[in-house]
Order: sequence, then C-alpha cells, then structure tokens
Amino acid sequence: SWTTGLPVSSTTVLLRGQTSSAVRVRPARAAAHTGASAAHEPAGRTSGSRRPSRSSVESSGQSVFVDGDPTRLVQIVANLLNNAAKFTEDGDQIWLTIDCEGDQAKLSVRDDGMGIPPSMLDKVFDMFAQVDRSLNRSQGGLGIGLTLARNLVQLHGGRIEVQSAGLGQGSEFVVHLPLAGEAH
Repeated sequence: SWTTGLPVSSTTVLLRGQTSSAVRVRPARAAAHTGASAAHEPAGRTSGSRRPSRSSVESSGQSVFVDGDPTRLVQIVANLLNNAAKFTEDGDQIWLTIDCEGDQAKLSVRDDGMGIPPSMLDKVFDMFAQVDRSLNRSQGGLGIGLTLARNLVQLHGGRIEVQSAGLGQGSEFVVHLPLAGEAH
C-alpha cells in the first residue's frame, strides 16, 4: 500500500454526476512510488486480461509525495495499468513512470499496444466509452475504469490526459497531482 501518515480529514464525495454512488476519500500524505508499485503487481490479473511479457516501474529516484487517499490512488494506477494490459499483446511493453514536474507529481502509464484513434482521444474518459468493440477483443471491460480514474484524479485536485499517435502506436495516460505540502 501507499506509505502514509495520519489521515488529514475524511470526506464523502459524489462522482460528479456520473453515478449516484458515494466515494469516501481519506486524504493522507502518500509516497507515489510505493503506491505505484502496489498497484503494479495485481494489475492485469483481472478476469479476461493478460499480462504483457514486459512491464517496468521507473522513477527519477527522488521521493514524490502527494496528499491523497492511499486506497483511491492505488485504484487510479491499477485502473490505468489494467487498461494498458487489455490493449497490449504478448511481448508489448508497459511503462509506469513517476516524476515531479514543477509543483505537480507526474505519473505516466505508457504502452506500445494498439493505440487510440484520434477521433476517440477526447472520448476515452466518457462513461461506457470503448475504443474497440470488435468481438475478438474479449478482454474488453464495461467502459467505466477510465471514467473512474479521471473522477478520482479530479477528487484529488489533479488532472489526467491521454496521448496516442493513433492505431498501432500505443498510448500514454498522464496523471498530474499536486505535491504534498510540508510534513504533516
């Protein structure tokens, strides 16, 4: 799990009109690399998905801390890694990278899998959106994982973006979260 301090506060927040379910967020000081590693192991092991033969976690070597709910932060990373695993073939690579960019923690999940057509880039975070609905992609999900990831990132005061040069060119999802203030 994420390396945490004592919870700062506990709040219940609705997922911005997407569902009627409440998500409890318990912010705490969390080390990004620890949470990313925790999410890295189980990612891709959900029903119907397979693990690419190569995946790696990279870090700048410096400690990166954010104020966030450790459980929800792991959930964000796990959703992004599971998504990448669904759309890569055996032998493809998935990279999980953590770094600082100004006053933001930057977490990137990049793959060299099937990619995303330009017409879908602005829709991948929509509820139930799916890039490939063909029958041969049996590992496809319901189309809610990226919506949930985006909403959880926003609840933590961050943003998420996607980049892809198109089909067959892989994709990259980048999460930006505010760095934690001084020690709590």
